[in-house]
Amino acid sequence: MGWIIGIVGSIIAGGIIGFVARALVPGKQDLSIPVTVGLGIVGMLLGQIVGRVITPDNEGVPWIAGLLCAVVVLFALVKTGYLSKITSKA
Repeated sequence: MGWIIGIVGSIIAGGIIGFVARALVPGKQDLSIPVTVGLGIVGMLLGQIVGRVITPDNEGVPWIAGLLCAVVVLFALVKTGYLSKITSKA
């Protein structure tokens, strides 16, 4: 039951991170809000997985790893302009 709460919490936190990242980046963006929120969720879940692999018995480290991973992934993709390239081809 605890892992279900962890996944739901990760989805909520990742969505918030994606939304905040969207709000913090200035100027017009080619990426839609749902895609930005989705990337935040994916980054958070990936960070949670990495954190659980590194420290399986610690509950705090996966959350920290998830938050850092989501923020870093969104920041790197936005700063490099890679997301604009992906969405302009579609």
